[in-house]
Amino acid sequence: ERSEEKYRTLFNSIDEGFCTIEVLFDEQGEAVDYRFLETNPAFLRHTGLDNVVGKRVREYLPDHEEVWFKTYGYIAQTGKAKRFEHAAAALEKFYDVYAFRVGLPGKKRVAIIFNDISERKRAETALKWSASRDELLSHTAARLLESEDPQNLINSLCENVMAFLDCQVFFNFLASKDEKRLHLNAYGGITEAQANTIEWLGLGGSVCGCVAQDPHPNVTENIALSCDARAELVRSCGVQAYCCHPLLVQGEMIGTLSFGTMTRSRFNVEEVSVMRAVANLVAIALHRIETQQALRESEEHFANFMQRLPGLAWIKDVQGHYVYAN
Repeated sequence: ERSEEKYRTLFNSIDEGFCTIEVLFDEQGEAVDYRFLETNPAFLRHTGLDNVVGKRVREYLPDHEEVWFKTYGYIAQTGKAKRFEHAAAALEKFYDVYAFRVGLPGKKRVAIIFNDISERKRAETALKWSASRDELLSHTAARLLESEDPQNLINSLCENVMAFLDCQVFFNFLASKDEKRLHLNAYGGITEAQANTIEWLGLGGSVCGCVAQDPHPNVTENIALSCDARAELVRSCGVQAYCCHPLLVQGEMIGTLSFGTMTRSRFNVEEVSVMRAVANLVAIALHRIETQQALRESEEHFANFMQRLPGLAWIKDVQGHYVYAN
């Protein structure tokens, strides 16, 4: 009785979740399910599951991963203890698990001791994501700011951004000189035929057109369930969530950059922040090239004018600037 009392005290007081299960096998000896035999109070605290004793996992958690039936089946059959991390998708949790067989081999029973490590795993995931984001933005900035032709770089750079954000389409529109229309400058995730149908967009009407007209970011989510006519263009491409940012230089709208995903219905704040940062970098790079082109044209115009003056000669120096030749 004293041993039983000590066991129960320990069983009820430990911080780790604890349970014993009976592994159930089919006629071929494959583990196909398991039944909860016993749980301690910490089990409920770590899993949120109550009143599971006597119940089969397939009945209680139909989304439970097949791999865990095999894992516990292996332990029950071989008697070899195992420690591992369990990604419980059905519960959206991560566990550090130690499992070992109890009783005689014919009983097929396994004891499981576990800790909830979800917060630690989420922190590790967030840290890795932040490092990857910083690397992506640094790489994007370097390539855009070093290139003499960033427009040709936009496709490859935005494909990298799409892969990082789990997006399947992107559109880059530039404002026409009269600022009354948008021209499709770069795109990904759609066919050339589809691109031809949206080569020119008017202001308003579509998400990109509205962002160009009123230069503020637009995040459109749950598009499949939305009745917003402005999202019809991306809805027809199978996009479920769409984010469009204006390309702004000193308050002037020069175009838009947008990304869409077909795999989920919304973006999180961090993902939208990455898109905004990329849009800002693209705007700066495009403006830099436009400024350099305008400077070259001005110098050419000035040189042509001076060449017409008698007795003066102008040549390009090593930097490409025109200087007076004595």
